[in-house]
Amino acid sequence: MGKQLKIENKYFGILAAVAASLGSVAIAQVAQTPEPLASPPTVETATTTSPSTAPTAPATPAVETAANEAAANEAYTRGNTANSAGDAAAAIAAWKQAYQLAPRTGAGVQIAMNSAKRLGFAMIDAQDLRSAEAYFAAEAVLTRRLYFLGEASARRLSEAVMHWASGAGAMGRSNESAALVFYAQEIRARAQAASSSQILKRDAEFKADSVEAVRVNVGGLCVTSYIEILASLVSCQDEAGARSEAVSMQSRQIIADAPPPPTKAERAAAEAKNKKGGE
Repeated sequence: MGKQLKIENKYFGILAAVAASLGSVAIAQVAQTPEPLASPPTVETATTTSPSTAPTAPATPAVETAANEAAANEAYTRGNTANSAGDAAAAIAAWKQAYQLAPRTGAGVQIAMNSAKRLGFAMIDAQDLRSAEAYFAAEAVLTRRLYFLGEASARRLSEAVMHWASGAGAMGRSNESAALVFYAQEIRARAQAASSSQILKRDAEFKADSVEAVRVNVGGLCVTSYIEILASLVSCQDEAGARSEAVSMQSRQIIADAPPPPTKAERAAAEAKNKKGGE
């Protein structure tokens, strides 16, 4: 893969603890021997520990986390630089390292999310669609996590879900892809409606909200498990939760859009018409 990786919308359709320990405590054993009576008394000199040999205190969790964030960000930037230089292999290696180094903090998840996105497009360029789907699913799950924390926009979540939808579609799972596309569109539509309702001072209404929650079974599929490094931040339960939400939301909308059942009068009229036509 010598050509430069490019992250463009044209792909939408196809688709770590530092263990610090103190050194072992040295036990000084002083051997004393009897001195001759004729010998003058010896003068003992006090010894002090040199500052350079004093044990170092272990790093605090906050310092450790900040160091991991910095290392992950450095690796991510290095990957982008390699990508711009057309070195695909170096870029992929750096983005993977960035994902693995990223801690479970807001900034760390941001780095992992962007690294997963970059890796997804890199795998598409390498025609490894299965890996692309896994990385895009991880991107969407991480973006959803940040969205619920108020650290990612609805537009960014919608974009990530569309990437996942493209990956699922490229793997031939059209039903799942359709549900994810609907989910992405609904996320953006609801965000726009919420913004408009604040301006108009009127509650936004969605027909699907009047439908009782639909229980769905998305099976045991876990595409992120295909890439081992993704498990450090994304679990199969996380993935199933996002997929279930998408399918359930689509099902509720289908029910809401379905025509109402016929009234008694309408049923009687239809029966009369059918009876007349049969005579």
